[in-house]
Amino acid sequence: MTGMDVELDGAKVTSLAEFHAEMSRLLDLLLIRIKELVWSRMYAVP
Repeated sequence: MTGMDVELDGAKVTSLAEFHAEMSRLLDLLLIRIKELVWSRMYAVP
């Protein structure tokens, strides 16, 4: 891999592949949160 060190949440990510995996994981969590918010608003009782 690249041997490039990137600081992410205090943890060292030593390869670009690991960095991309972490980013996609965070994005997935964010999307799940947004979906939950939209879902709860769509079906909320006024």
